[in-house]
Amino acid sequence: MSTQTTLSTATLPDSARCWVYQAATEIPETLVPAIEEALRAYTSHWESHGSILPAGAEILHNRFVLIAVDPRGDSVCGRSVDASVRLMRDLSERFGVDFFDRMQLAYLKDGEVRAAHKDEFAALYAAGEIGDDTLVFDNMVQTLGDWRKNWLKPLKESWMYRMIAD
Repeated sequence: MSTQTTLSTATLPDSARCWVYQAATEIPETLVPAIEEALRAYTSHWESHGSILPAGAEILHNRFVLIAVDPRGDSVCGRSVDASVRLMRDLSERFGVDFFDRMQLAYLKDGEVRAAHKDEFAALYAAGEIGDDTLVFDNMVQTLGDWRKNWLKPLKESWMYRMIAD
């Protein structure tokens, strides 16, 4: 059985499917190697429709996990996607890091990644602590090309703006 040994997503094409999981809090540096090893083990054997596919994963800013797979012109089967979600749930339980709080919105302030619950995020906007040009992380990207170009963008260009601009 062939495997992919790299953890990096850098060699995967823009057309690769991707998923971004945001941790509710910063991932402690002491946990990063163990989480990376679990991600490496999973992505090195990503199987879909009986074939091993090129895949990779990265921990970014000690806050996000990016997982990507190149389906090579075929679709990624639902079972393999479900397995990746199970992996992330297992990592959440094993390391006590919540990757499934979808109400947390992440943004950059003074060069630092910060996160706030959507209601707090709206209050920060109303108070002028964040603004239309604040850079936010759009974890809804679906391909690596989209992630490379649009993951970090001004608030006014993101789906999050609709939640707070009213």
